[in-house]
Amino acid sequence: MDARCWNRQHFRRNFISIYNRALKSYESISKKRGVTLHSETAHKQFLEDVKDDSRPWLLDLEKYAKKSSDDSSSAAEREVRTEHNLEKVQAGTAKGLLEIRDCSRGVYYLTADEIIFGNGDEVIIQESKNTTKSYILAWDDIKDGLFKLLLYSQLQELQIEKRSLTHCARLRLTGKFSGSLTLPNDDAVIRTFASSAGLRSKSITKLMWLNEELRLLNIKGIVEGTNA
Repeated sequence: MDARCWNRQHFRRNFISIYNRALKSYESISKKRGVTLHSETAHKQFLEDVKDDSRPWLLDLEKYAKKSSDDSSSAAEREVRTEHNLEKVQAGTAKGLLEIRDCSRGVYYLTADEIIFGNGDEVIIQESKNTTKSYILAWDDIKDGLFKLLLYSQLQELQIEKRSLTHCARLRLTGKFSGSLTLPNDDAVIRTFASSAGLRSKSITKLMWLNEELRLLNIKGIVEGTNA
């Protein structure tokens, strides 16, 4: 068997038993520590929904795929409807729900902070990271944004209502400074911007690192200050 076939077989044989062991472990922890955990009713119902009808100790892969896809779709739709205080939606933009299909016929439902429609069929898939307390966000926040956009930057084709679109992925960062800067850019331009914005050495280091990462990953970036 190749790796994919082996993984499918292993998943089918062992998923139910491992899941049940996890439930028993959580029950044991709850009793030993005297803490109340979430009800296991939903977990047991989940197992009922995905097990093989004729051999209940095995996982039904088709049921599991459908259940996971339905749950993923519902979660993505909820996220699209949720508004966060620091998500400053720009003119002509909105949260986006994307249905992504891979070469193995897998379907994944994901969201993007903003979908920006430009001229004609141009679209920007944007992930926004915001802070009101510092110049530039923490490393983990920046890397989280890059990780989410990496998938979108690799899309071979994007469509809306069967109409093909040209697209790019972009990371937007806001912080406590004035002005804006597009990335990737020349090092000299970044240093000039940093000086005029009053950024400190640690923030400049982050900007230089981010500039190179965006260049390597083929992702665009924009850094915007929130100070008037």
